[in-house]
Amino acid sequence: MQSKAASARNRWVIAASGMVTMMTLGTIYSWSLFTQPLSGGFGWSNMTTTWTFALAFFSLSFGAMVGGRWHDKIGPRKVAFTGVML
Repeated sequence: MQSKAASARNRWVIAASGMVTMMTLGTIYSWSLFTQPLSGGFGWSNMTTTWTFALAFFSLSFGAMVGGRWHDKIGPRKVAFTGVML
């Protein structure tokens, strides 16, 4: 059995890890802030930036489906760690 101090420290690590994970997942929703600078800086069309967002969102959705099934088999820690590393 873990001591109270180790248990409390582990809770904060889990909370901080969850917060970082949610922040990385939320970055896809900030894409609209980058479309104009990318279009202006690289000369990309609106179609190009839209396809980039669509590909990123498809990857997020597909990863969530695969990760959800994998989560049911092995649990949340390994799935979350793998997702963060990817």
